[in-house]
Amino acid sequence: MNDEHPNEYDPEKGVTSEPPEPPPSGYPGDYQDPGMSYQGYSLEELAGAEDGGEGEEIYSKPAYLSEMPYWAISALLHLVLMLILVGMVISHKKEEKLSLPVSMRAPPPPIPYDPTKKKAMERKIEIPKPIIPDIPVVKRKIEEPTVDIPKGTDLLNQSNVNMQATFINDAIGMAGGAAGAYGMRHGKGALIREGGSEATESAVRAALEWLYRHQHHDGSWRGKGFTNRCKGGNCGGAANDTDQAIGLTGLAVLAFTGAGHSHRYSSVPHFKTCLQKATKYLMSTQGKGGGAASMGRYGNKPGHKSMYHHSIATMALGELLILSGDVITLKKTVKAGMEYILRARNPGKAWRYGYRDGDNDVSVTGWMILALKTGKISRLGIDKERYEEAFRDSIAYFRGLTNEYGITGYHQKGKEHQPVPCMTSVGVLCRLLAGEKRTAGSIRLGVEQILKQPPVWKKKNPQSPFYYWYYASYALFQYGGTPWKAWNPDMQSALLKSQRNRGCVDGSWDPIVSYSKRGGRVYTTALGAMTLEVYYRFRRTQAGAGFFKQ
Repeated sequence: MNDEHPNEYDPEKGVTSEPPEPPPSGYPGDYQDPGMSYQGYSLEELAGAEDGGEGEEIYSKPAYLSEMPYWAISALLHLVLMLILVGMVISHKKEEKLSLPVSMRAPPPPIPYDPTKKKAMERKIEIPKPIIPDIPVVKRKIEEPTVDIPKGTDLLNQSNVNMQATFINDAIGMAGGAAGAYGMRHGKGALIREGGSEATESAVRAALEWLYRHQHHDGSWRGKGFTNRCKGGNCGGAANDTDQAIGLTGLAVLAFTGAGHSHRYSSVPHFKTCLQKATKYLMSTQGKGGGAASMGRYGNKPGHKSMYHHSIATMALGELLILSGDVITLKKTVKAGMEYILRARNPGKAWRYGYRDGDNDVSVTGWMILALKTGKISRLGIDKERYEEAFRDSIAYFRGLTNEYGITGYHQKGKEHQPVPCMTSVGVLCRLLAGEKRTAGSIRLGVEQILKQPPVWKKKNPQSPFYYWYYASYALFQYGGTPWKAWNPDMQSALLKSQRNRGCVDGSWDPIVSYSKRGGRVYTTALGAMTLEVYYRFRRTQAGAGFFKQ
């Protein structure tokens, strides 16, 4: 701002509180902007026309001026000066009507996350209370959910559907965008209705914050390398196996997408940045050539890990596509991943470690079914019948490995190879997602097997908790009814009480069993968060039947 013009408008300071001084009497001089014009002349030209008292006279006086009396000349000059002054006033008023730039208030910062706060069953995320009019409102307690749906309630929950959404998953079963009180995929209603609480959401948020803090600089998550990101002490819990970056990154992304976050939309800005990096990393690992056995596969190395990694990465990017609607970035890569899954399946059967290697197992097949379930609702341009064929053959495969007690074997009929019914949980979930009726006898028997071993956190003699808890929770949620209501409190208690508190380790879960130690703390934390997202990740495939009472 020029000191000679104290009332001049400064865009950095906005409008001053003091009114502008009136223009000086006489000719405006430099009071106005140099570029302003008056009746077709610039100020410089007008100033030059009046500066004629001294110096050489360029033009001689016309005859009529010489003949006019002095009083007439004086009157004429006064008239000209009056016209100039009137013009100055009008010009000054027009200047005062100039529009001023409008400054917009910055959006409020996201809810701060405080890792020093103790996370207990009662812990709640601190959300600033909005200022609302003094209107009587019926306040419902989130800690006392009603799971039973009364007669006459619309089981399709159409009032909870975002009718303005442009994404496909609102109509099919996965959420569109970060909707709801916590950015959840089905909104707050599903959380309360299905037995979740603010305590479970607090645990999910803490887990996502831990994953964010321990992301590798290239966008991946590493089983061992995550400890390099620790601050204030080593978290511990590094993986025994180092070659799992693709699979672990996929699981971490699924933990974020389960809560409604994507690389384009998120209520927590640093989660969006985190997912942008993860998306680039996963896409960079996809094979672009090499024939049918490798084209479209995430990961360069074939082997028993590659099929796990590929299915998880494909599912993760598929969910990002559904949540974000980013078809330009993701449709091609997700479609190539889904095509690889469909090609790699053994004809008439399922999947295992290799490309059409003639062998099958329940664990790999489970992840493939979850990925295809995501692909089917992603509008990739893949023939629907190809999905249906894979689902039909997989149902038959799971049935063939299930014995008369409802136990599904890993590779052989009725042989779990685990002290807990992990493969039975995979079988029940995938059969329901693939379209089999929940009233099937072997599915009911499988549910009974799962309920015999509810979630219990044990550091001594632990029994593969996270893998089992994840699949069992989703299986029983899909089944619904009394079994789900019986399982849910035990699952919450086991996970909420065992989640680590405070320090760099805050929000994570310890890997306490041999299987969990292969993936380490990243693996257990991602699966822990995904398990607590069961309330809103998928809608029940059988809507009303999901609440059938035994």
